[in-house]
Order: sequence, then structure tokens, then C-alpha cells
Amino acid sequence: MMMCFSASCLIVSLSAVSVVSGHEVCQGQAACAHAEKHEETKTVETDIRMSLLQSRLSLQPEPGLPPLKVLAKSYYSSNPDESVRWIRDYMNGKTYDSTAQIKPFGSVAAGASLENWNTIFMKGATSSPDLDEYLQQIGHTWSQAMDSQSWSAWGDFHDGTYGGGFFNLTRMYLDGISDWFYDPLSVGGLARFHLPGTTWTFEFYDSDAGNYTAGLNLACEDGRLQHITCNISSPWHDDDVNTACDGPVRDYLESKTWPIYQEERDSANFDTDPHTKSYWWKVAYAAANASLAKDFAIDVLGAKERSCPYGYPPLQEKGWSGAFWVYAISQEYGGMEMHFVESGNRTELEMIQRFHAFNARKAQGLGQGCWHQLLYNNLIFEVETLDPFVEKLKAWDCPYLAVRNGHEDYALLFAFPGNEAIVVQIRSRTLSSEARSIDEVTETC
Repeated sequence: MMMCFSASCLIVSLSAVSVVSGHEVCQGQAACAHAEKHEETKTVETDIRMSLLQSRLSLQPEPGLPPLKVLAKSYYSSNPDESVRWIRDYMNGKTYDSTAQIKPFGSVAAGASLENWNTIFMKGATSSPDLDEYLQQIGHTWSQAMDSQSWSAWGDFHDGTYGGGFFNLTRMYLDGISDWFYDPLSVGGLARFHLPGTTWTFEFYDSDAGNYTAGLNLACEDGRLQHITCNISSPWHDDDVNTACDGPVRDYLESKTWPIYQEERDSANFDTDPHTKSYWWKVAYAAANASLAKDFAIDVLGAKERSCPYGYPPLQEKGWSGAFWVYAISQEYGGMEMHFVESGNRTELEMIQRFHAFNARKAQGLGQGCWHQLLYNNLIFEVETLDPFVEKLKAWDCPYLAVRNGHEDYALLFAFPGNEAIVVQIRSRTLSSEARSIDEVTETC
């Protein structure tokens, strides 16, 4: 891979390492042996590679890349049926056909949808102690944040949807659902959830709550159904700005409501496109290196950088996050954004970096037909042909899994280098290069 800056050009091979925010992840026995012998030079070499990758600031999508169309979002779940039930019971979701996701032998999947937001939850045939440990860590860290009425960088792994009025608050209260909170805004609000048994969270934008036209329906103890909204200046209230009906449900809501102030966010620095008001419009990621993720998305997916309310790089001395936002799909093709957020909290950033490094070790098996269950977390697109995307991945020395699921049914699965918890699957009827049969794909090698 050649990268030029000023009058000088350097040629750098990235075939031996993946970069994870200042750390190397070994790829193959030879690379690992070399790294062990040169421990003292690892940081310097990695910093050079990272600087070279980040120097690709003029990347533009090539005109030959075909446009993507979003199909669904896939998630690892320790209990797919339970995840679907959660979506159905607490968000009024409907059953969704999970065939948009290819499935390795022995895996199980279940789907749920809300308008055009299609979700697929998957679990493999075997247990994975290291994955179970991460699930426990994520759940514990998120619960701690909820108890302290704060935020966790795990929440930067989330899907963003637009709309309101679909929460079944009474049932959430009766069932004791606790891993969520409502962030009131001056106009609108954000409800943020962690779905148990997964590594993912959801962010629902209640855009009109401050104008008293959206909000939520609350079943009062006297049998009335009261329409209520919430914003910073006026906590849970009805359309006439009266306090919501007394009772344990309102107490429960108020205990789950608090604002998260972000000094680093400047809403004047980004534009709001009409597609952001569609039901499902973005997928956000906690990045190990947001700049590198942005460059890869632009070069390999044909994404386009868009305006963003966060600066970059993060300011750790202030605890300010940094981010890049891109259009993965332009508005004319339905719209879909990808947001890459790099925490400004050193402890939380290191936690996220370790998660990406764990994914990186699993992503190395893709080229050998190994699809680890954690890589079930992927955003699924479809496209006219996979051929130009294969060439892009080869140019980046990026491991990928090409799968033949049937006649004229192919899938390409890969993780972002240096940010391997960002995983994409592209489906197509056309692939000229060799592909493995789905029956040959295994969870481990």
C-alpha cells in the first residue's frame, strides 16, 4: 500500500500486523514470533503505520463502486428468541424473517422489526467462555452506569432510530427492566437501552417530545391512559403540562431519567438531513481509532464523510470524545449513516481498545472460513456485485470471508482493520472470485 505526503512517498506493508490504537495484534505464527523478538520497537513501528494510514485524508470513493442498500442489522445474542421477545414486548416489534442473514451450520437465528428497522439475533452451536465473559463485563459496566446515572462507552455501540410513542412503559415497570435511561433534551429526548444477552445498545430519538406531540402513553393506576412527555425544563408531564399521574410507574420513570451533558458536542457544526428522520438511520460504533475507521469506510465501502458535532482527536485532558460521521448510503438510496466515536475517557477508551483487539484475533480466522460468534454483530448490505469490494479488501490486506450460500447468493464478511468490532456483511448475486460454501464455515479453527 503506497501513501504519499509532501514530496516523499513511503511504501508500507500491513500484512504482518493489524493496528489497534497503538498496539499490534499478531497475524500468523511468523508475525507473532517476530513481534515477540522485537517487543521494544512495537510502539514505534505501530505509531508509524498508524500515522501513514491516517495520512490518507484525501480519500474519495471511486466512481466504480456500486451503491449499497441496507438490509438488516445482525447481533450476537445468548438467547435469540428472548431478544426477539424483548423487542416485541417492550417496543411493540413484529416478527421478522431472519433469512437476510446467512447462518453457519448449527447456528440459530430469530428476527424482529420495527417499521424499516430489521434485527436478526444469532447464536452459535457451541459455547464460548471468552465471549460469555465479555457479555458479563458489558452488562455489569452498563448497569453500573445506570446506577450512578452516568454514561458508559459501551453505549457508543448503538443503533439510532427516530420516533416515539412505542415504549410499553407499564410492562417495563412490571417486569423490572432496569438497563435503560431517558435523556431529556430541550426539544425531544433520547431513550437508551442495553439489550440483555448482547453487546449492543439502542438509542431512540423522541424528536417531538418537547413540543408535546410525541412522548409516551402511561397507564395510570385509576385506569386512565395518560399521554406524557419529558424535557429538561419539565419532567414527565401530560399534554397540559401537568405532572404525570402519581404512582410507582411515574416514580420508576423519574428514577430512569437524567440528562447527559456533552460540552464537546456543537450542534451548529453539522447539518440535519431528511433521512435522519426515517425510523432507522444510523449505526454508531465505539471506535479504537475513529479516524482510521472513517478512512476505511470511505475507501472500501464508498462512504462519504459528513458534518459531525464532535471534533477530533479526543481531548483526554477534558474527557471530550472525538468522532467522525459518514454516509454509508446516500439519501437517494434510502440513507444510512455510520458514526465512529472515540472516547475521551482514558479508562473507557482502553476498555474499548481491548474489545477491538479481542475481535481482531477472531477476525483473523475469516480467511480460513472461521466465523466467530462475536462477528455475528454485523451491518448487512446488499449490492449489485461483490467484485470491487474484494479488490479493496485485498489492497488493505484485510482478512475476509467470501461465502456461497446457494445459486447466485453470495456474502462477503469482514471487519475494519484496527477497529475489528466494526463488522460488515455485503450480500450479492455476483461474485467472480472463489467462495466457500456456507456448509464449510465453522465457528472456530
